[in-house]
Amino acid sequence: MGVRIKNSGALGVQLLKTADKSTRALRRVQLQGAHEIAEIAGEMAPYKKGDLEDSFVVEKMMGMKNRTTYTVKSVGLPYAVRMHESVYNLGPGSVEKSESGRFVVGRKFLTRAVDYVVHDLKFMERARRAVRMK
Repeated sequence: MGVRIKNSGALGVQLLKTADKSTRALRRVQLQGAHEIAEIAGEMAPYKKGDLEDSFVVEKMMGMKNRTTYTVKSVGLPYAVRMHESVYNLGPGSVEKSESGRFVVGRKFLTRAVDYVVHDLKFMERARRAVRMK
């Protein structure tokens, strides 16, 4: 968030401080949401040896206009995209995990994790609340 105020007095200084606090509060919520997505994607991912489940990491990056963004990705597993996109039958480990876990296991696990965090965990509402509370 960028703010430029000319001839700023006390009001300008306060606005700059408020903008900075809001940005930090929102960044904290974004980071928390990214970690939730990584954790839930692991719970939704197919199971064989646990490699895919444990491969999700949150990476801090600088986005457009030098804004901080967080990316959730699977590291070191070339088949992660294939498992996310392809149609396949679940193996016995994945079926057992799906039956005993809180989420359905299978394809589109990362997309479904994002949907869950945004809708069910009310990500946008938490972000708005964080910015208001500063």
